[in-house]
Amino acid sequence: ILGGGDWLIAHELIQYRNISSITLCELDPKMIEICSTDTDIVAYNGDIFHNPKVHVVYEDAFVFVENLTETYDLIIADFPNPHIEVLSKLYSREFYANIYTHLKEDGIFVAQVAEVHHTKKCFQCVWKTLSTIFPYVRGYARYMQYTMGNLGFVIGSKNDSIHAIIVEQSIELDGKDVEINTVENNIAYHYFDEETKTSGFIPWITNNA
Repeated sequence: ILGGGDWLIAHELIQYRNISSITLCELDPKMIEICSTDTDIVAYNGDIFHNPKVHVVYEDAFVFVENLTETYDLIIADFPNPHIEVLSKLYSREFYANIYTHLKEDGIFVAQVAEVHHTKKCFQCVWKTLSTIFPYVRGYARYMQYTMGNLGFVIGSKNDSIHAIIVEQSIELDGKDVEINTVENNIAYHYFDEETKTSGFIPWITNNA
């Protein structure tokens, strides 16, 4: 798990008996501290911090993936939307290329991206970028009533097994009018910034409707 310092994804995954180990890479130690000690948050994440199957690495996810030696069955990216330029690298072609290298042949990569309607160009940009690395890519959305609208996700794999995955709302790619996001060309940030300003939609705000 890249990001995910609130432990909620880890809490969901640990319930599957066939998962023997989870590595969570989080940049901010304070995030881990708060989400493993605050009683209200712990009530949601099941105090997963103390589960022996979960291992925490405190590092920038870009650097962590770049220096990996292991391969994984499942890699999940749970980052903030690219609302500042520095976050755009976590949606870049270079980042996805490193993830591809460290994913097993039958492994799956999934990432939260952006709201699929109000920040459509950003979502399509990330999808198109992922498609330059992974031969099989799918997009889908899940409606988040109070905070995110129709939150978009992308799935990538080295084989077509992802087409058997049942998703809530499948989305078709239409990336004709968007560029590929790279470390040097952090266009995902610019799309997100432009679209949130013009649409008036701001993720995490509950009164967007």
